[in-house]
Amino acid sequence: MEITPKLLALLDTLFLLFSVAVAFCAIVGFAVYEPGLIRAKNTSALITKKIGVVAFSALLFLAIGYRLMFATDTEGAAVLPFMDQAWTWRLWVHSPAKGETVAHFYSNFVFQWLFAALNVMIVAGAVAERIRLFSFLFFTFAMTGFIYPIIGHWVWNTGFLYRAGFSDFAGASVVHLSAACACLSGLLLIGPRLGKYSITGKTLSIRGANLPLAAMGALMIWIGFFGLNCGAQLSFSHLKDADNVASVFASTLMAGSGGVLAAMLFSRIFFTRVDMTFILNGLLSSLVAISANPVLTHIDEAALLGASAALVSLVLIMILDRLRLDDPVGAIAVHGGGAIVGLMSIPLFESDASFVTQFYGILAIAGFTFVSTFVVWWCIKILIGLRISEQDEISGLDVADCGLEAYPEFIKTR
Repeated sequence: MEITPKLLALLDTLFLLFSVAVAFCAIVGFAVYEPGLIRAKNTSALITKKIGVVAFSALLFLAIGYRLMFATDTEGAAVLPFMDQAWTWRLWVHSPAKGETVAHFYSNFVFQWLFAALNVMIVAGAVAERIRLFSFLFFTFAMTGFIYPIIGHWVWNTGFLYRAGFSDFAGASVVHLSAACACLSGLLLIGPRLGKYSITGKTLSIRGANLPLAAMGALMIWIGFFGLNCGAQLSFSHLKDADNVASVFASTLMAGSGGVLAAMLFSRIFFTRVDMTFILNGLLSSLVAISANPVLTHIDEAALLGASAALVSLVLIMILDRLRLDDPVGAIAVHGGGAIVGLMSIPLFESDASFVTQFYGILAIAGFTFVSTFVVWWCIKILIGLRISEQDEISGLDVADCGLEAYPEFIKTR
């Protein structure tokens, strides 16, 4: 059979759509991982936020985010703030651009949307148990519609970081570092959960209600990262593409394994017990780190990178807790720490990458995301309020927001 360009394009489309199907496991994973790490009285509310984010982000990314992120030069069009290319505004763009096939447009749109949705889902866990439902959906509008696409344009389209040589293969900076900075700005404004930190300086350990659910979610996220990282190759129609995809798959496995082992040893040595939450956080931080550069020549390097990211993130979790930043799922340390380790390790494996450029990119993305999301959080707080009432926080968001409980048989009669 003759190998034609159309056949190669078909193979690339099938590969990308299959990657989307696998990567969607990460969406499901975050929807069960983070609810497993919070208290039972807030479980239904957080899952509701997650489902809302999936639907709302898809509509927003189609309407605004995708075209903003992948803007192309258009003669006579205005240049938007933070964008170095012209961009034509068209509401509800749902057709391919000139010269783009229908298959490429839709498959690429769905794949890129997955990253945008994950970005906001990460933030939902950090501000869990305190934030109003519709306040978070307003934040989703700003993040998915504008802030995230601008960062993606800088790194993955033809923005200034791309031209400077900044490297990020599968979203360590665009997705995870930006999410961590959004979490940080949100926590500074919304404050800790009631009773987490006493006036005497004591810290209350608030345990998650369902660790088996959290573990299942983390494993599903691991599966999803195979689709996210492999799909970032965007092509499977040439031998070099197939080699890279195989390398990415193996590196994702080994990085996660290294992160789990490092977290187990860290917990055992410093706390004389193996803490499951440390293991799960170590796993996720290692996956974040390898997403920066999963195309490695030797996959044992991935295990070392994953272990390093896990150790850095676990130390950061303890530091942030000392600073009274109440992050129920450790999102800032896991996604921020893992991303920085992964991004700064790239020059060790790529001769054309620069530590200076990588550091410059990290500062640019972190600074822009923190300032822009802080403004968004602050505006929401002023206009409609961020935090639920004290009484609702005591009774739980399941009752206050959803009118039902996730585990009714375990709730005492009031």
